[in-house]
Amino acid sequence: MREVNFHNAIEETGLENNKDRILLLGNGFSISYGDSKLAYANLFEKAKQLSLFEGDQFIRAKQLLEEVCSCDFELAMEKIEQALKVYEVLGIYGLYGVKIQQMKNDATELKNVLIQVIQKTHPEQLNEDDKYSSCANFLKKFKEIYTLNYDLLLYWVIAKHLTSIFFDGFGFFNEPIWPSNNISKQNIFYLHGGLAFFNFSSYIKKLTNSVCGNILTKFDESILRGDIPIIVTGGNAQEKLKHIFSNNYLNYCYSKLKNHSDANNLFIFGFAFKDCDRHIIEAIQHRKFQRIYISYFENNEAWKNKVNDKLGNNESQVCFFKAEDACIWSNLND
Repeated sequence: MREVNFHNAIEETGLENNKDRILLLGNGFSISYGDSKLAYANLFEKAKQLSLFEGDQFIRAKQLLEEVCSCDFELAMEKIEQALKVYEVLGIYGLYGVKIQQMKNDATELKNVLIQVIQKTHPEQLNEDDKYSSCANFLKKFKEIYTLNYDLLLYWVIAKHLTSIFFDGFGFFNEPIWPSNNISKQNIFYLHGGLAFFNFSSYIKKLTNSVCGNILTKFDESILRGDIPIIVTGGNAQEKLKHIFSNNYLNYCYSKLKNHSDANNLFIFGFAFKDCDRHIIEAIQHRKFQRIYISYFENNEAWKNKVNDKLGNNESQVCFFKAEDACIWSNLND
């Protein structure tokens, strides 16, 4: 375990060559942008803080989230959809007519809560070109990007500056679906999904900005239509991994992190190494990187030692750098 300056770390892994570096982004990436709205990790907890579950009409939906679905909105919406199909069949025989309407009402309330919490926690399209260009310069230092964030910040930066460098595996123009014919070129992976991704039976669709509206507006419209977003929003590591394995896109992204890349160096920014993300830690351990560079916001030696114990025994040299030295959102990143 050693301390290193971020720019020295880039130099010792090949200053002008990004082929030997990949990047993993945690929630600290979004938080470091500086907008307090992006400082959230669990939509369910945020919804409770905002009192969005107040009222008798939310009792069942809240109970479903807490007791059955590990506080995961996507899983709760899927459970209701599956149950409705069963109850509708039973309804043919004159059973459970009232229950069907109750479930439909709960599904509507659940969608409304999800829309409200996204609206209250996510900023509108950001237009600070200096921050965008600085972040783009930072991202260009890496061959592949893996992110645990489901907000739109990274999506916006790449769409504005890096579409010729990073490809998310979706088709272009009027068919932004996954998998596409160019999936072999995919080099950015949303490990826990994203607000722009929606699950359909045989493919994943991505929302894009257009003359018809921005992504957040389209997100609201898609939820109200009954479309299911791909967002891993809660649960422990085992529950998150189960969710990942149940979705082709998430499973593909996770398998890439765990198994596929010839890069020897992993840079990690804004990842806290919590037990609820143990599945990510295990994927890192499985890859056996030569060197792992990890950012920190506060110089906590106990935390560093704990992280080193998790990763350093796996034939990997663990290095730490100050998060501020990466200058992701400032113009000092050139």
